[in-house]
Amino acid sequence: MITSLKLYRSLYNFAWMLEELCNTAEKLENKMKDEKMPESKRKQYEEALHVINNYYRKVHTLFKESYKEK
Repeated sequence: MITSLKLYRSLYNFAWMLEELCNTAEKLENKMKDEKMPESKRKQYEEALHVINNYYRKVHTLFKESYKEK
């Protein structure tokens, strides 16, 4: 499975991770659109989204650097 997904290369790992982070952020944003959500829960989702976005930027920078080396 690792070979078929080409996860043995760091570039593919970064691409996969970026895609997963983006999907997770979209899910959180969709959940935050629910108007019936308590404010405390919305605050938790906002904090989680902030952490994910920061990590996305770090991984994206590493992805760019890895792509330049290839």
